[in-house]
Amino acid sequence: MSELEYVLLTSDAGNFDCGNPAINKYVETSYFATLSQQCYAYKIVYKSYIVGYYMITLRDVALSDCTSDVSDYQMGEFGDYIPSLYINYVAIGEKYQKHRIGTKTLEKIIYETRQLTEVLPIRFITINAVPDKVEWYKKIGFNEMGRDIDSVNKYMFIDLIKNKQKLVDYCDEQLSCFM
Repeated sequence: MSELEYVLLTSDAGNFDCGNPAINKYVETSYFATLSQQCYAYKIVYKSYIVGYYMITLRDVALSDCTSDVSDYQMGEFGDYIPSLYINYVAIGEKYQKHRIGTKTLEKIIYETRQLTEVLPIRFITINAVPDKVEWYKKIGFNEMGRDIDSVNKYMFIDLIKNKQKLVDYCDEQLSCFM
């Protein structure tokens, strides 16, 4: 497969069907979110055909939603939230699914977000995964969050921390100073 192109939306998405009506509705309203800079939506282009869309935004993750291997290492002065890049959706047109377009798109998002951690304090990439995609997200490297956002989907994350052992050692050292 030749290169996919990712282009910021500059107009309404138009008629699109990924097979999930709720996500199709998200795609339809994505241009407004992009204009207002609440989120950025991109069209995924292959050989001049729009094959899908994705949308991202920045969002805080509550430490209380995290698994203990994350929430155990915090210092109260910095609050109860961790910054993340949230993937609102990855939507591939029905006739283009099963060609690794979604996988390549997620790999691009993960790679670019890792690069951003050099200049921005982004700890996680998060997504609220529809049930039939949970195993696919796990194969790409996502883990289940400690708590879900809603009763249908699974809240998932990739931890982008650069040196977790250094954090653990630092926290252990600080804790021993108080004992």
